Order: sequence, then C-alpha cells, then structure tokens
Amino acid sequence: DSDYPDIAVCADGTVYVVWEEDRGQQGHQIWYRVFHPAEGWSQASPILPGLNASGETPAIAVSADCTAHLVWSKFWFGYNDIVYTFNEGGSFQLPGNVSNTPQGSFQPDIAIDSTGVPHVVWVAMVSGEGPSVYVGYPEPEVPGKWHKDFLEGSYGQAQAPALAVDRSDQLHIAWMRQEGFRLDIMYKRPEDWQSVIVENISDSSNPSRLPDIAIGGNKVIVAWQETIEGDDEVLVTSRRLENGAGFTPTTNLSGTYASSRAPALAADSTGRFFVAWDEDDPTNAILTRSWGGAGQWDITSNISNIGISVKHPAVTASSQGSHVYAVWAQKDGPEDTWDIYFSETEVTIYRSYLTLLAKMYEP
Repeated sequence: DSDYPDIAVCADGTVYVVWEEDRGQQGHQIWYRVFHPAEGWSQASPILPGLNASGETPAIAVSADCTAHLVWSKFWFGYNDIVYTFNEGGSFQLPGNVSNTPQGSFQPDIAIDSTGVPHVVWVAMVSGEGPSVYVGYPEPEVPGKWHKDFLEGSYGQAQAPALAVDRSDQLHIAWMRQEGFRLDIMYKRPEDWQSVIVENISDSSNPSRLPDIAIGGNKVIVAWQETIEGDDEVLVTSRRLENGAGFTPTTNLSGTYASSRAPALAADSTGRFFVAWDEDDPTNAILTRSWGGAGQWDITSNISNIGISVKHPAVTASSQGSHVYAVWAQKDGPEDTWDIYFSETEVTIYRSYLTLLAKMYEP
C-alpha cells in the first residue's frame, strides 16, 4: 500500500512527489518520483537505499533554486525522530536527525524561507506534559546540526502541526489541541513568538481536526476539518499579514451531507488560494475550490472523477498560479491496494479543469 503523499513544484515546472510505501516485511519506506518538463516522470523508487529510506509521513518543500527538502518520521535508535535530507545533483543525501528527542517525534511539516533555509515543525512527547509542538532549523555555523525550540504555548495534547513562511520570513503555525473533550485549532502569530500567547481560531464546541496553513499575497489562511451535526465539513478562515489583524469568520467550503475530511492548502504569489479535501460517500472523490480572480470562492471541482475510496490529498501551486498540482491515495485494482494518484489542473480566472491523471506507482 501507498499512503500519505506530499507534493512540491519548482518555478521551472519540476514536480516532486513523495509518499509512504508499505513494503511488507521490509517495513515502511519513503518513496518518490520527479517530473521534469523535458523528460517526463522518473521511475518510482525509495529516496535512499536500504534502511536509510525507512520511515513514515513525509513532507516536502522546494527552495527558489529547485532544491527539494524532505522530512519524515523515522525509527532511530529506539525512538521515532524527525529526519531531514535534500536533493543535490539528482539524488537525496543521507538523512540527518532534526529532532533528536528521547520521547519520540512525529507528524513533521516543512517550509522554506526566501534565503533557502528549511524550517520544520513536529510533535514531540514531553515528559509530564504530553505531545507538544517543536520548531527547528539548521545551525548556520555547524553543518548537520539543527537548532530546535519548543513552541511557547503549545504544551499538552498537540497534534498535526502545519507551517507556512511569509514574505518577511516569519513563521506561522497552526495545530490541533485537545483539552478535555474539546478539539480546537490553534494558531501562533509571529509577533507572539516569544510569549505563551496562542489563538484559538476554531473556537467551537464542535471537534476540529487536521489543520493546514498557507500564505499568499498579503494573507494567511487556515483550513481544518470540523464535525458539525454528525458530518465532517471543511472550514476556512484568513487574516491579513499586518500585525494585529484578526481572522475572518469561518466559511464552510464543503457544505454537504457527506463527510469532508483532511483539507490541504496551497497558495501562489498572486494571492490565489487552493483547497483540496477528501469527500466521502456518495461522492468518494477529491474535491477542490479556489479563491482569487473574482474575489470569492469558486464552485467545487472533482479532480479524481472516480467513485472509489480516496484519502489524504496534498496540493501545491505554481508560483504564478497558472497550474495546480494534487496527489492523493486511492484504492485501486483487483488487489484492493492503495496507490498514489497525481492530477494537474490548469487554472483560469473563474474555473479549473483536469488535464492529467497519472498513477504514481504500481507494484
């Protein structure tokens, strides 16, 4: 089975897709494919030979020079740690330990600032406090060593952190927090970085899960899955990047009687946002909506077009927003296995249409 895909695209149109591959007795590995505009898709393969590729839940981002930066959770000397590698000269380098924590680290996300520096967030178990959010970046003076900080205000039952970097290279982080019977989406403003102040942006008695975050133009947007009257819906809110600007009232993007889950966000430099999510019965599809052009959310589009089981979408956009790329896991074939599918959508001002659907890996 193949699951938990992620995707990133360079300014020249090069596309990286990574995912978690269940190899049976060999365990779980991180696999990838690359699309080069002049050459097409590479073959599916592990990112590195042998045990160096072992791990789960990868996250990928690219810098302006088209270097791919990759993190994942790896069982490392008795505990899960977050490890990092980058693609240089057409191949990934040996991974280094980012988290280096004794309690176990999971659920990484990664973003790249304007200078090409990778920033990583993850959840780590903190003795006596439960899972909390950590942030890391490479030490500039010590090659291979990572500086890590505990995210102030994130103590206790934190899960699923998501990270974005704005045009001033400031970090914006959203995550899920469980407090008693409540599940809320929390957000950390850059101006509150050194304080314990965090913002509850879902602020609902309904359970809220699985946030994602993106920045485009002068806005930051957060999407999440919220259970409303027994159905899961996709909600979004946004705020301008100016200090002190508040979040808008939430918008329900899905608004159906089916369950809508696991939203994924992308943005381009023009301020257009793209949201993809997994829509359950009766649609069983990956659905998308975008904001921009007409100044409102456009109609919902089905980019998978196949009424079978799908899950865990990821989405990215070209720098100018002319194309949107998505990947997801899909149950396929007579063996009833999960595979990774890819879609490229060309965007006009008011709508998008499917241009490519390709199976990423076939055992």
